Amino acid sequence: MSVFLPARVRVGVNHLGQGLRDAAGLLRGDLRARVQQRHSEEELLAMSRAFAASRGPAVRPEPHQLVVVAAGDGLRAVVPLIEGTARAGHPVDVLALFRSPAHVAAAATLQALPSTHGETCAVTWLFENDHEAWPGGQPGGVTVRQLRSLGARLRRRVAARPELEGYTRYVLAGPAALRQRVRAMLERGGVAADAIEDVATGAGGDASPPVGATWTVRFARSGVEVTVSDDRTILAAGQQAGVPLAFSCTMGGCAACRVRVLDGALHMDEPNCLTSEEARQGYCLACVAQPRAHVTIDA
Repeated sequence: MSVFLPARVRVGVNHLGQGLRDAAGLLRGDLRARVQQRHSEEELLAMSRAFAASRGPAVRPEPHQLVVVAAGDGLRAVVPLIEGTARAGHPVDVLALFRSPAHVAAAATLQALPSTHGETCAVTWLFENDHEAWPGGQPGGVTVRQLRSLGARLRRRVAARPELEGYTRYVLAGPAALRQRVRAMLERGGVAADAIEDVATGAGGDASPPVGATWTVRFARSGVEVTVSDDRTILAAGQQAGVPLAFSCTMGGCAACRVRVLDGALHMDEPNCLTSEEARQGYCLACVAQPRAHVTIDA
């Protein structure tokens, strides 16, 4: 996966094993001190966030503008890219989606962008819940209207800076459903497919793919069960079985579909808005959870 990084940030980073990172996912302090002798701060940030990137033809020295659409913890994976691009003097626009203000990731970095780099950097804050509690927060997810407004801003910038013509890069980070939806909207709006990058984050982000197996999903309180393939979600299984499961965004971003798993194994696209505490309590997000064994759901 090639990411359009500024010219002075050209790094190849592998996902770091748990033994090399602390509880917050950052590069362990003792290793950081040793690595600091050889690597720039941008490279350390990339390692700290376990951001996987590779140098390729998309890395260009020419002026460019970067658009990032990221949800939840997916934003952490592209923080080095955002910071490095802004520091190099290139315009950055971020559409950041979160479950609620309590779940905002990389808040300090994003809030500092406009004040540090001026009008060349902008952040749009989108929340599934409680958007009023965040300064400038807006309700809901990414819409065609928002992307059109963003496109108009990009065109005005190109008109003022002709050297940016043809050098806009779009980076999408977050649940697969979100990335697919935003990519489809961008392409329908005329953005070239090769101008859009998908960033799959987290060790299990796109792991455990469907293999064509079928599993039984039992809904304990409803007393019904249904057999589904492993590419179907628990939400789809509930709809097939006539179980009225709650849902809203259908892409792992709002937690309206949170249900408890009583037994079995599931795969969920990552990142998503389920907290680590909710995961420990046995919850899953029905809209992005797929069975990898026979499953019993508390519904």
